[in-house]
Amino acid sequence: MIKIKIEFFGRARLIADQEYIYIDIEKQIMEIDLIKIIASAKPALLGEVIDRKTFRLKKSYNFGINGIKNVNNDIMCLNNDDSILIFSSQSGG
Repeated sequence: MIKIKIEFFGRARLIADQEYIYIDIEKQIMEIDLIKIIASAKPALLGEVIDRKTFRLKKSYNFGINGIKNVNNDIMCLNNDDSILIFSSQSGG
């Protein structure tokens, strides 16, 4: 098991009512399983950020791993102290 940080940005942060959480997971995890763990820790995200039926991020949200946008791999290989960022794909510069 490893410990990772889940960081929320924008609307996801408002809904989660928290900047970040820490969770313990397996080093290799399916994206859907990670999202289920996040949904369990922060149920307010269901329906708004996380699709209730598919347990995928809604199309208007993205994952980032250590500040790099995820390319939507089904299996994620993470390391202890990695950060998962959940942010709106609508945000820009």
